[in-house]
Amino acid sequence: MVPAGASIKSYMLFSGQLEFRLLRAGFKVTALTNKAAIFDFWKHALDRPATVAHHALAMHEHTYRREVVEAYQQDWTTYREPYMRAAIFYLLNRYSYTGYVCQGDFDIDNFNAFSAETLKKLYNAQDSLTVRYYPELYVESGIKYADSSEILLFSAGKYVPRMLLAGLSEGRDQYVIRHEVLKERLEESGNKFILCYKTHSHLKQLYQGYNFTYVNQHGNQINNHRHAEEIIINNF
Repeated sequence: MVPAGASIKSYMLFSGQLEFRLLRAGFKVTALTNKAAIFDFWKHALDRPATVAHHALAMHEHTYRREVVEAYQQDWTTYREPYMRAAIFYLLNRYSYTGYVCQGDFDIDNFNAFSAETLKKLYNAQDSLTVRYYPELYVESGIKYADSSEILLFSAGKYVPRMLLAGLSEGRDQYVIRHEVLKERLEESGNKFILCYKTHSHLKQLYQGYNFTYVNQHGNQINNHRHAEEIIINNF
């Protein structure tokens, strides 16, 4: 659905999986985050991925106890050496069952030497992926940093009703979206946009009149929304 040669602003950067696939498909991609810790990781991982991988392997060899990982979860941003910070971020992401760095259960055996080799391959991406940090409290506030010709892409995750958002807190590696405000900001911008959501019944009402594509758990497009794992919403 993205026109050939389009420029894409991709918000809520985390794993980079979606951004790298778009880059390989020939699109110009700028990945944005308002999370300083996530930007810090990508800045240094793209700069010297082999150094980050070396640190990660060395630290993993000395990580035997849960207490060590829990200490990393609490204190990794206080390390002064930036490539070591990036290595801890990567280790915690790999250890985690959910991918979150700051919290949640984990298994140290989820990281191995092959994981470090994957990280080293970022050398091939350092000249193609542009990563930007914007100092805004809310994710949707970053829309103002886009040019009118760019397609805005949000991997929005799970829809959370407004009444429940008050009970959620943002971690250093977690995004919380005000979904109704996001819709308003997108419409105000006039940009083309694509949203990727986990399936939720309220989305059809919230984005009434827009285009819906339903995707199953295997990533295949389907027609029956009842069997959809994810919903892609776009305005073009």
